[in-house]
Amino acid sequence: NVSPDKLTAASIVTEIALPAPAAGIVTDIAISPGAALKPGDLIAQLLNPEKLHADIWIYEKDLPAVSIGQEVALRLPAQPGQLIPARIYSLDAGMDPARKALRVHARPEGRVDMPAWVNGAFAQATIRSKPLQGSVAIPATALMREGEADYIFLLDKETPEGMQFRKMNVTLQTEQEGKAIVLPETALPADARVVIGGVYFVAARVAPEEE
Repeated sequence: NVSPDKLTAASIVTEIALPAPAAGIVTDIAISPGAALKPGDLIAQLLNPEKLHADIWIYEKDLPAVSIGQEVALRLPAQPGQLIPARIYSLDAGMDPARKALRVHARPEGRVDMPAWVNGAFAQATIRSKPLQGSVAIPATALMREGEADYIFLLDKETPEGMQFRKMNVTLQTEQEGKAIVLPETALPADARVVIGGVYFVAARVAPEEE
């Protein structure tokens, strides 16, 4: 904003004030003193703390349970005792081929007055998803993970000689505070008895033909 018509020896200064295009905090300066600038050059980066949001990576198997508008609880490792309520407002248009996951964006509900809430910080996110039809709630201790798959064990038969168990694949939807929401591969009968502890011990006893 320096007019050549008004440029004189008396008006030449070593510093000028440049108005920022928006309110924010300078997070990076891209030039050094004495550098020549031309239109379009990057001078600095501004960050508006009120516009900070969380990027959450969702694996393909969990995508059916995620949608815009869902509530999210964010937890910062630096302040584990405090939760930041947020809400999903956008989903990327495609999967990330390297991560094999979809990025979703969650914005805090209201102002966040936490020193650890800064650009680039790591956050843990718990999405409060709506259970899919056929989902059941079980203790998290009932789950057994093998590779990328989750399983539960059902009491199939109880005789004087002992108990027989059946292994069933489930899709884990959410897990928090010791509880898990899972979608079994087949509907559970109303009288199903799920093993809620010692599942790895039970797994060692289940014969391959019983799985």
